[in-house]
Amino acid sequence: MKIYISHSSTYDYVNELYNPLKASALCREHEVYFSHDCEPVSTKNIIASFNLVIVYVSFPATGQGIELSWADYNIVPILCIYKAD
Repeated sequence: MKIYISHSSTYDYVNELYNPLKASALCREHEVYFSHDCEPVSTKNIIASFNLVIVYVSFPATGQGIELSWADYNIVPILCIYKAD
């Protein structure tokens, strides 16, 4: 499964999101795309090629909302996650 990770860039996403996910079974069993680990691309052009978008919603971000609309338009399932505290 190809999974796109969407999040705000206004917090320490490397330590709080990327590193825990990269150490998890999720990355061993699926192809996971970490948007801020790669060269900039047009998300609008690639979002339809993913099977799932995982969205970290603990911090608001306008760009993230736009990515969600593209995923919804292309009928890509969206899974929202957040930090409980």
